[in-house]
Amino acid sequence: MYTIFKTTPFAVFVSNGAEIVRIGGESFARGYGSPDFIVDKQSIENWKNADGLLEAIVPEEQQALVDFVLAELTERGWKIIAE
Repeated sequence: MYTIFKTTPFAVFVSNGAEIVRIGGESFARGYGSPDFIVDKQSIENWKNADGLLEAIVPEEQQALVDFVLAELTERGWKIIAE
């Protein structure tokens, strides 16, 4: 099960148990018609475990992560897209 545990102006961090992925993107000021955040799909490459070891993320899981982040942050009131 995925969990968003941290957001920054340039990334959303998602955990899956003990593994973490940094999903890059860009945030924008609210209220000007632009999205609050744009997810960079290409930034989703590897899970990182507690030992710093990386495990590649396959395209199907990459899309599942994008779908999760979009749904979760939309539910929280964000205007968010993925490119």
